[in-house]
Amino acid sequence: PDVFLRDTDLTECNPELRAFARDAVKGAKTELDKPHFLMRAVSEAIAFEGSEADPVSAVDAFKAKKGGSGDLAHVFIAAARSVDVPARFVSGYLASESDGAERAPDASDLRGWAEAYVDGLGWIGFDPSICLCMHDGHVRLATALDWLGAAPLRVAPTLLATRSVDARAIVSQGQAQRQS
Repeated sequence: PDVFLRDTDLTECNPELRAFARDAVKGAKTELDKPHFLMRAVSEAIAFEGSEADPVSAVDAFKAKKGGSGDLAHVFIAAARSVDVPARFVSGYLASESDGAERAPDASDLRGWAEAYVDGLGWIGFDPSICLCMHDGHVRLATALDWLGAAPLRVAPTLLATRSVDARAIVSQGQAQRQS
């Protein structure tokens, strides 16, 4: 877990974000309270906007007060690490509800959330974009220090070359499908 206390370019914490994190966990009575309080504070402070763009840094998302799921995860991770809670980035999918209920704008797209380590319990998932702990509908693909390490697919540009990636994932409870 101590490895996940390190900052990266995407999870660096500035003084404003550090103060935000300290304020968010002031009433925490247990170590489990800290990530719960942080998730709620991030969810309330930063407007979720579904986005297909690569996530930005925690500092940039915190300043903008809006971002995609990966941006909110970076803010949560930076805040958690600043109050000595190990945290890591998770990439994956959120399964749609089988009853046809309304879902988050990017529920079928690749998304990001965070996991925090709590002694005695292990890694627990926190999704500040929907202000919920990870549940059976979250399908984890990869974990890392930040989005750059957990991205399941990254493309390196080359000179005079064209690139194209067409991938689709259908994620639903109780069935596995793959399209490419």
